[in-house]
Amino acid sequence: MSVKKIFHKHFHLIYLTALLSGVAAPQHVWAFSGQEAAMTMPLPVHNLYPAMTRFYDPIPVSAFRDFDNKPEYALLQHYTSIFLFDDLPVGRLLSDMEIYTVELQADTAISESTEIGLTIPVHYATAGFLDPFLRSYHEALGLPNSGRELQADNQYSWDYSDASGNTVWSDQAGWEMGNISLRLRQKLTQGERWGLSLLAALQLPTASKSRGWGSGEPDVAAGAVYSWRKNSLFGHLEGWLIHPFAKDESGLNIQNYARASTTLGWQLKRPLSLLVQLQGGLSPYDTGIQQLDKSPSQISFGLRWAMSRKAVLTFAFVENISQQTTPDFGITVGLTFQPGRK
Repeated sequence: MSVKKIFHKHFHLIYLTALLSGVAAPQHVWAFSGQEAAMTMPLPVHNLYPAMTRFYDPIPVSAFRDFDNKPEYALLQHYTSIFLFDDLPVGRLLSDMEIYTVELQADTAISESTEIGLTIPVHYATAGFLDPFLRSYHEALGLPNSGRELQADNQYSWDYSDASGNTVWSDQAGWEMGNISLRLRQKLTQGERWGLSLLAALQLPTASKSRGWGSGEPDVAAGAVYSWRKNSLFGHLEGWLIHPFAKDESGLNIQNYARASTTLGWQLKRPLSLLVQLQGGLSPYDTGIQQLDKSPSQISFGLRWAMSRKAVLTFAFVENISQQTTPDFGITVGLTFQPGRK
């Protein structure tokens, strides 16, 4: 599937974003304050299905953050619930878990137009406690359980076997190191209330390949983000092309893929913002198993509150759109802190 088709399929909000963006705005530069940039950032969520975190999945950024040499730090905490099962002649995949993820982020400008960033994720995978509730909830609404009834409640599984029955990865509940990523943002142009930045990223293979949390090889990515603001409304449109260096193995055909996000927000007053965000793209897999191959997409609803001039708290609820390649749902709580902000 082409990148053009995937954008058309998953990102109808792009047209609303483009409509509201005010491209014809005056071309003189207007600098956002540090707090205003923090209040209009996209929601700091991404796809936390382990099959997707084996490869690079970007956390959306903003083109508004100023290059002021003041480091910004973020502590992100996510809790997700996942159940996916497929047993086909080409392979068998079972994902039954709940995951608590902590991500530490740091970003700082190294010049008047260049910013670098670092993300360090750590996962705690567990059997969890939500299976009875989710099963009852799905049954009450007439929604499919995706095979949950075939697995005892609150059991942990994360296994993939190839067509010959050979185990490609298998894991037990516990702590897992994720893939560390390095980012670069380069300002391209900026108007009065809009900005455009180029993006690049390198994901390091720090997660375990044998336990299914990493591919064993790095990924490189290039993209761009367009941010705008018009009165109380603001938004972001971001796209990436990603090349994984992992080779095909045991029925896992690996391919280049694309990811994109669009964010629409409303700043009610200075200390509070409401946001909705759509994310998705192509899968890095081509295996014949839907739980790996289907294009992932999810929607998030969130709010952001300025606790002080230096600290901003974010809360987000994440719901899957494509059930096969994303968690059932997720909750994110993030704290962004810039100690040098005045």
